[in-house]
Amino acid sequence: MSFNIPDIDMVGNAVAPMQEEDVEMPDATHPTSLQAPVSKQYSEIDIILNDIYNTDARMFIFGHIAQIRDFWYELKTTSSLPLHTKCGDPRWMHCLEHLDRIVESDIPIYSRLAYVELVSVLDALKRSIQKDRKMGLLKSSIGRRNAVVAMDIYVQAQKIKTDPKAIRKQLNNRVSIGKRWARLCGNSPLRLLFFSANAERMM
Repeated sequence: MSFNIPDIDMVGNAVAPMQEEDVEMPDATHPTSLQAPVSKQYSEIDIILNDIYNTDARMFIFGHIAQIRDFWYELKTTSSLPLHTKCGDPRWMHCLEHLDRIVESDIPIYSRLAYVELVSVLDALKRSIQKDRKMGLLKSSIGRRNAVVAMDIYVQAQKIKTDPKAIRKQLNNRVSIGKRWARLCGNSPLRLLFFSANAERMM
């Protein structure tokens, strides 16, 4: 499959579009014992792709490429903090709050991109927590792993204060969804456009 559209990577740089020769396909003439007959493989794959593939994505991209690119740049800019930002810096909470709002957006591509960026920001926050521990700026205690501290910061970032357990459950769910979207888009966020609303339900 060849996508004749401009592509951007996870930091917004232009990259070459994916070409058919870039994808290594299995040798259908020598199926292994684990492979089903070729005709059966294709029929099952077609059913899955027809269910999750957005057939209108190509036209949508051509009409909205600049808008989506600008949104991704803005999202990365507003959610990227300097490398040595301390974990107690309130900007972490501002980033998480901002991403939470976009995750709940009615525009699917914006929501999907925010899910992916939420995972990235939380990973950066956990690295910040680890650095602060090593520098003695954060007290270590049993059971207080980096992920737990990051989750506490996420809870504090919530404007509407509800049950902390419910908020933690929400975060775990959003991280799981974000990781799935991240695997699907690879190094290019634009690929998230090629998945239909059915793919949303599968997340």
